[in-house]
Amino acid sequence: MGTLIGSTASFMTSRPLPRRVTVDDEGGTAVIEMSTTTSATVVTVAGDLDVSERESFPQVVTRVNDLRRRLLLIDLCRADFVDSAGAFFLVSLAERTLSRDGLTVLRGADDRCLFVLDVIGALQLFHVDEQHFCVDPVVAGAWPGASVLDGAGIETPLPGS
Repeated sequence: MGTLIGSTASFMTSRPLPRRVTVDDEGGTAVIEMSTTTSATVVTVAGDLDVSERESFPQVVTRVNDLRRRLLLIDLCRADFVDSAGAFFLVSLAERTLSRDGLTVLRGADDRCLFVLDVIGALQLFHVDEQHFCVDPVVAGAWPGASVLDGAGIETPLPGS
């Protein structure tokens, strides 16, 4: 049900928001998916969240901001690498959510990502979900229909289910 969005003007049309939006700059190394519930926006990153993806960052920040949810869940379980550009993208998402008195939950962030956020002085903008565990997609395929209820109380279908 995802819509593939590249660097096109159609991104900013007034069409109703699909339940899931996939942002993948052609030839890019990351896929950024957004999905919504009535109370939260979930941003899922797969691949490298780095300087090569910076052109897609403003589109995602604008879309997440327009959704006006007070809970933002950023899922980095499938992120392979986050550099300082990717970290500043995460910070801009958190700051927008914080400006609405919201909460940004970071789950699946590895030690390297947390280190980068700490070095730039931004780790305090996030609630790091230490209760969440990332599930290997191959393992998840063994249980069709399975899901995980994470520390933020959001149920997430496992990949392949």
